[in-house]
Amino acid sequence: MNFKYLVLFALLGLAACNDTPTDVADNTFSDAANAQLAALNDKVTGLSTKLADSQTKLDQLNGRIGSTDAGIGPVSAKIDALTAQVKGLSDSANASSQTILRLSGDGTTEKPGEIAEARGALAKLIGEKADPATIAGAEKRLDDLKAELKKATDGLSNAQDQMTLLTGEGTPERPGIAKLTSLLAALDAADDSGAIQKARTKLTKLTEDANKIAGILDDAERRLAKLSGDGTEKDPGDIGKALAKLTIAETAVKAAEDRLAALLGNGTAQNPGLIAKARDELAVLTDKSEALRETLRLQTARAKALDLKTQGKVTEAASVLKEIGLISEAAEIFTNAGRDEDAYKLYAPEDYKFNAKDHPLPSSPQVSETPSVMRHSMTLNGKKVWFTAKAGHTIAYGQKDPVTGKKDPKAAIFYMSYTRDDLPHENRPVTFLFNGGPGYASVFLHMAAYAPKRIVINVPFMARKLADNPFPLIDNQETLLDGSDLVFVDPVTTGFSTAIAPHKNADFSDAQTDAEIVRDFVTSYSNKNNRQSSPKYLYGESWGGARVALAAALMEDAGTSNYDPDPTGKPVKVLSGVMLGAPSLSGNSCACSTNLPTQAMTSEFFQKPETSWRGARTIDQYADYIRQFVTTTYTPNLKAYLEAKGNPGSLAKLQPALDEFRNIAANQILTWGDFASGNI
Repeated sequence: MNFKYLVLFALLGLAACNDTPTDVADNTFSDAANAQLAALNDKVTGLSTKLADSQTKLDQLNGRIGSTDAGIGPVSAKIDALTAQVKGLSDSANASSQTILRLSGDGTTEKPGEIAEARGALAKLIGEKADPATIAGAEKRLDDLKAELKKATDGLSNAQDQMTLLTGEGTPERPGIAKLTSLLAALDAADDSGAIQKARTKLTKLTEDANKIAGILDDAERRLAKLSGDGTEKDPGDIGKALAKLTIAETAVKAAEDRLAALLGNGTAQNPGLIAKARDELAVLTDKSEALRETLRLQTARAKALDLKTQGKVTEAASVLKEIGLISEAAEIFTNAGRDEDAYKLYAPEDYKFNAKDHPLPSSPQVSETPSVMRHSMTLNGKKVWFTAKAGHTIAYGQKDPVTGKKDPKAAIFYMSYTRDDLPHENRPVTFLFNGGPGYASVFLHMAAYAPKRIVINVPFMARKLADNPFPLIDNQETLLDGSDLVFVDPVTTGFSTAIAPHKNADFSDAQTDAEIVRDFVTSYSNKNNRQSSPKYLYGESWGGARVALAAALMEDAGTSNYDPDPTGKPVKVLSGVMLGAPSLSGNSCACSTNLPTQAMTSEFFQKPETSWRGARTIDQYADYIRQFVTTTYTPNLKAYLEAKGNPGSLAKLQPALDEFRNIAANQILTWGDFASGNI
């Protein structure tokens, strides 16, 4: 663009010293920028049309790809031509970007940009507080000239008055040359002493001096006339000319300031300035160019993948799509080729076997959080499903310190997880499962209830010897994996979980701290595996029901305070629900007494030899008897004994009920020995 009017300031400075005219070009940056943007927009429109044509032809090619690859060549040729046009568009966009950079600079003193340089030149021209320059100096010089002119004018007038007195009659005190000449003429006839001649000689010298002064005055008058002129347009004088040039400079500076203001604007939406508009339009154009380039890149890769697929090169075709991030399309190619495992590998991590010898103990603050990984498949609802199994530790961190912002590594929690990595995390729930106990690991829920594989447990098998491998693994059709990813968790002191020094296992033995470590594990696991935005559920069985109930309340209270931001930018989901399986929500019940009727009926079902204890009572009568005995005799007397803290009187009342309970239990309760010995 032509930027002469912004460097006009240097020319104006010269104009103040001579009469050379300064031309200011009329073409502005906005004209050039708008012309470039219009040209680039035309190219984008043409390119979009050509890209649409290419897409149409590519779609037609996809329709024929099953039987022939004849259309690939022409499409590839057009894509190559389109690539060249995109490069041309990129070059144009880069050129416009360089223009903007040249104007705006990079914000450093080395490259301030032409606008900043022009602003500096303007400041130099109009003057700054600490550096008054050309115009300010010219104004001061003009004031000095005016003062000198006034002084010269006053001095000339005074000198002329003095000359008049000097050459004329003068005053009585100081007679002039004319007066002295007449006096000498009067004295000349009467005096022959030579004094008059001497006076006449002095008077002649005085006249010569007066004539010299008159010449000086005449020259001063001519110079004064040259400075001031006659006040007309034809003869303004040197001072008038200087004033005119100064006015021209001020007008030019004002015009340059107006142009600069139009370029810069005031930063508002109403007046952003021509440069800001050009930059915004260039950004829009760049985005369009990038979008077109990305579309072209994807379409080129898809065309290449289709070509490879028709040649039977499935792996190569999927690799092309994987390299540019089209994972789902690459997986679809494998799936259509019957290679489900390869399709799942695109989403899942590589198999990895953890070697404990290479890592610190879980109780160490340097505990490894790298789990063992293995990909598996199962048949679920008649369909083959792939999933990833992991086993390892995750550090459960306490809440952030409000002062330092650091998290306290409290315990290394062992878990086993099963995840469908080919499904989006933000919509895929993750369920954390806890057995009862306390002191129980999650192995029962894991191997006997909800994992993808389970062991077969029933009475006939349990009656066999363990050496005969009575517990085979089978696909678990009751697994929760079809609806949720699963994480089976061992609380502290169970399984392979342990406190991290300086914490101790005993620190987490009460209900409150146990629930807190559950909350902290869920948060840590979610942060480590990018499951912040996933729906989350807690499952608790037996006493695990109380555990997850307490943990749920703590999670709701903590909210998102200990979560890292989700990488996708989606909001964190703290807790979506709680599931309870045969929960024990209170520690006040006596499980042995409430379970006694059920256990006795189980013994009757398997016809244990000691069933004679029932006597002549029917099975229903016997069940009623045991229920009445437990609720009206055994439990009240046991409660009274406990409240009396074991005094002899309460023990005497409890003893008959205790004997009856022992007899029923000894004769009617099945034991693990009964199963193992094969007596049932």
